[in-house]
Amino acid sequence: MDIDPQSLDWHDALAGYRYPVDLRKFSDRSSFEGWFDQNLVAGDLSETTRFENRFRESAGSHLEPWYEVVFWKMYSQGNARDSQTKRTMKLFRDNNTSAQRLWERCSEFTQSESEGSFRQFQDLLIKGDSIAVAFTFVAFSTPSRFPMVDTRTARYVASDPSRLDFPSARNIDKTLNKFRTSRRSTYLTLSDWDFISGWVDWCRKMADRLSAHKKHIWRARDVEMAVFRAWGEPRERRSIPKNIPRYQLIDRLSQRSDLI
Repeated sequence: MDIDPQSLDWHDALAGYRYPVDLRKFSDRSSFEGWFDQNLVAGDLSETTRFENRFRESAGSHLEPWYEVVFWKMYSQGNARDSQTKRTMKLFRDNNTSAQRLWERCSEFTQSESEGSFRQFQDLLIKGDSIAVAFTFVAFSTPSRFPMVDTRTARYVASDPSRLDFPSARNIDKTLNKFRTSRRSTYLTLSDWDFISGWVDWCRKMADRLSAHKKHIWRARDVEMAVFRAWGEPRERRSIPKNIPRYQLIDRLSQRSDLI
């Protein structure tokens, strides 16, 4: 069954971004006075940006904002949000990991952007090879330059990389083909680093291009949020094939929708 996605302007997609999270639902919240006390009811751009700001204000001196972001990231995963947050807490305790060390390693990556520095940062945060949680902290720390990256955004790019003018290379195409064709749960690892680097660069270029309209100063993170919205919510995707986005992003202000 072939279904053509409906068009959605980039600015409308960002305005329509929603990821509501009730941090108060963390089962051990009583152990963290002053934390896990927010309910992002709308989960829109404004609320989410304030949550990002809260993380940056305390991330270098407190572990609690790191725990909150893990719970936030995993919120849509049911019971996994509690279990992953508690595993992160245990890992920090076992390794005597400080907030200062986490922030320094995160900053080292945002400055160097090397795979090696990211690997060192990731090793502090999670046991396993998935990169999505660790990259969430990168995006929260420097949202002007770094987007989050996960399966939802990867599937959007994989749906039509040539229309998006996404960079093409053997390793990038290998990752995109994995998300285009896999029938099993697929996630991003360091073996997908060329795609991840390409995604970061592409989000930055799109942010510059969209900011030129002077309607909104776009961050790389904003570009990713718009893509997240364009893929579609589960209720919107009930009749949509797995490899097709709900919406096709277009830039009406530039009148060059064929390139977006």
